[in-house]
Amino acid sequence: MKNRTERIEIDGWNVAALVDDDGHLEVFVDNKDGSQVFALDADIGNDGSVFGERFTTQCIEDKHIETTDWLAPRCPPERESGSAATGVVDKAGWT
Repeated sequence: MKNRTERIEIDGWNVAALVDDDGHLEVFVDNKDGSQVFALDADIGNDGSVFGERFTTQCIEDKHIETTDWLAPRCPPERESGSAATGVVDKAGWT
């Protein structure tokens, strides 16, 4: 089986899904806001045949916190795509 990669961009999220020679699936996500990505929770369907994961970023979460002078938001300027600092960009093929 040949490696296959699919990519989508949706509302600032970059998602890449790769299938390797053995049929394993790898999923990579990053966000244009450039902040750290967190997995919030996972959900497995009743029979185990469906898996879902919910993601957020530090910037998204900071927007929910009331900002004061001593607690400034940590949202860096948005980038076009990819996050070179994480290594995901190279693996998933973001440019």
